[in-house]
Amino acid sequence: MIAHLEGQYDRDEAVEQVKIRTRRFARGQETWFRNMDESRVIERSGEWDIDVAADEILQAGQDLQPLE
Repeated sequence: MIAHLEGQYDRDEAVEQVKIRTRRFARGQETWFRNMDESRVIERSGEWDIDVAADEILQAGQDLQPLE
């Protein structure tokens, strides 16, 4: 959005660039976490409920074996 404010992109192009860069960043995070042995994926689909997600995260943490 800074590029838009500086006149480098019109608003629509700036929004599109934010979307592209956000997707790239998210893919990079997925790759980084996938390569960590101690990370776990908690699948989410449908409507997201913070209380359900928190319970799943806490349960996943309890299921982990301590690192040696």
